[in-house]
Amino acid sequence: MANEISKCLRDWGIDKIFTIIVDNASSNDVTVKELAKIFTKGGTNFMNGEHLHVRCMAHIINLIVQDSLKVTGVSIEKVKRAVKYIRQSFVRCKRFQECCEDIDINCKKSLCLDVSTRWNSTYLMLNRTVECENGLMSYVYRDIGLSHYLQVVEDEEGTVVGAFSSDDWDHVKKITNFLQIFYDLTKEVSGSLYVTLNSHFLKICEVSYYLKQLI
Repeated sequence: MANEISKCLRDWGIDKIFTIIVDNASSNDVTVKELAKIFTKGGTNFMNGEHLHVRCMAHIINLIVQDSLKVTGVSIEKVKRAVKYIRQSFVRCKRFQECCEDIDINCKKSLCLDVSTRWNSTYLMLNRTVECENGLMSYVYRDIGLSHYLQVVEDEEGTVVGAFSSDDWDHVKKITNFLQIFYDLTKEVSGSLYVTLNSHFLKICEVSYYLKQLI
């Protein structure tokens, strides 16, 4: 792998490499070490390669958030099940839209369901649900089927999540604010048309500050 990358760099006329950013796969550790040897032989391993290997910040963020979502509690599961129930039927989606319109909520965007392997989809689901909180609660009161689905029907693990409460919405909003910090950060450090490495330390400090405000 290192030899192929080195060959590509030569073909592209790139002979000055300060940093290589990769995710945390062990194979990348080996590859970067071998590249460091090649750069050293060519006299282009700046600062003895001290800053050559940099872990991908977006990947680290993903690991942090995925781990935190494991302990979010039943409130998020209630939202997920409610969204799933509504999205299963065109009639339900239309009724939900009507509930939002009745209380003057702009409902041009539909509810979105998250994907277990993509934490940012969980943020988008929660953020959209918070925007339509009153519309969703209005729908709960109008459709007894959703109440039954939440309070009686078991999920794949045999668990009943129960009805929504005010505490659930407080929890959902806190989780949404937490995820938004990392969602915005991931978008900013994942840019492909501009340099991002120079902003990492500042962004980490900002995240630390925001997290302390949430405690």
